[in-house]
Amino acid sequence: MTKASFRASVRASGLVGVVVGLVLVGLAPGDALAAGKRRVGVDVNGSPAGPIRAAISDVLKHHGYEVTSADLSGDSGDAIAGAAKKGKLAAIIVGEVRDGGKRAKLRVYAAGGDLIGEGSWTEHGGAKKLAKDIERTLWARVGGALSKAKAGEGDARPSKSSKAEKAEPPEEKSAEPEDKSSYSRSEETDSKSDADDNAGSSRKSKRSKKKKDDDADEVDGAGAAALPALELGVGARFIKRTLTWANTNVTGYDMPLSPAIGLTLAWYPVAHFHGGWASNLGLAASAEFLPSYKSTTKSDGKAYPTPENDYWGGLRGRIPLGPVEGALTLGGGQHAFVFRSGGGSDRSTLATLPDVAYTYARVGLDFRIALPANLSAVVGGGYRYVLNGGKTNYLLQGPSFFPDAKITGLDVTAGLGYRVLSFLEARGGFDLRRYSIATHASGAQPAVASGTDQTIALWIQAVIVLDGAAGSGAAPAHKAAPAPSGDDA
Repeated sequence: MTKASFRASVRASGLVGVVVGLVLVGLAPGDALAAGKRRVGVDVNGSPAGPIRAAISDVLKHHGYEVTSADLSGDSGDAIAGAAKKGKLAAIIVGEVRDGGKRAKLRVYAAGGDLIGEGSWTEHGGAKKLAKDIERTLWARVGGALSKAKAGEGDARPSKSSKAEKAEPPEEKSAEPEDKSSYSRSEETDSKSDADDNAGSSRKSKRSKKKKDDDADEVDGAGAAALPALELGVGARFIKRTLTWANTNVTGYDMPLSPAIGLTLAWYPVAHFHGGWASNLGLAASAEFLPSYKSTTKSDGKAYPTPENDYWGGLRGRIPLGPVEGALTLGGGQHAFVFRSGGGSDRSTLATLPDVAYTYARVGLDFRIALPANLSAVVGGGYRYVLNGGKTNYLLQGPSFFPDAKITGLDVTAGLGYRVLSFLEARGGFDLRRYSIATHASGAQPAVASGTDQTIALWIQAVIVLDGAAGSGAAPAHKAAPAPSGDDA
């Protein structure tokens, strides 16, 4: 062959190569696209799925991904791998929207069908707020997993066409002798089948475990959402007190329903900046004041100024349990009800009616339960270990009454809350505080064995709620963490 004909042959073969390359590019646009920009399939179920799907798409596009729908035939690993192969996808995000747009769970699968990331969100403000929360935190939770997903790996098992494309040219292949004695098509098929079965079995076992642990996952995932860092409530309370004794040797007392002021505080300082277990530790406080009440005697109509207060504070730890959120509080306080002289009335004329100032240590447990339509329910209670009932003047354990008395106390509460705005919740409820008194009377002390001091209250509150940083705690957001019980509000 002459040099001229050799050059022509080279040019011709080069031209043919270019044409073939263009044809292959034209026939496989997905491969070319995948090489330049990774594609992620998104499949979101539930209602309303639209805002959630849109939020996911916006985040992925912002980070340079092409977003498309995932044509899934099922939720198995093989179905996911098949859809990834068909769509030339690097990864698939499968989501589920629950409770009318208040909760969402997303799982990220690699092109081979393996789970590589997941997250859960809860937002009682509705689907739009949930979508904003997802848009704000999605990349922080699953971005690392998506970054590792390889573009175009739609199936871990190469297809025949991909084998042919990657095969060496026949001329070069024939240059190296093939060891036919070590080759067996049946062994290759069996080995490949076994590998496929093992891979499929591994994926199924992983998915089975995920389904069994789904509730636990919800708890952990929900914690990644923002829980309250601060709850500050103020409102009106309407209280009624009844003091009764086993006999009439000591004067009882009955106060009609009267207005008072209530304040509550729940504060988790770390939650303003970070998540994790430390964001669930904080402080709680509560106060009740009856500032200007006057008690009137039935016999002569004299009025006695009668201030009342009940306040406590302590350390609090919240316990997120999915839609149910608990709070354990350890603290102490004082509940006082005192008669005073004033307006022509002398306290000494009530010599058989004791004042009380119960100083107590308290352990309380409260639960808040998320309900539909931005509602929540709260139930709780506490044990009050009374250290003393007051030991001076006319107080219960003073020298004029029962120095050796033993007193035990408890409180219970129940209420409802409605989320008016993202930062404001209206609450209302009922509570009861009850003290049992064993007098252990002796000598010159009034001859009575026991008594009961009970206060009931109806209350309403406006509560300012400030959410913490995303990922604060392990409970849904926003389900407000239980503020101090209404019984002390």
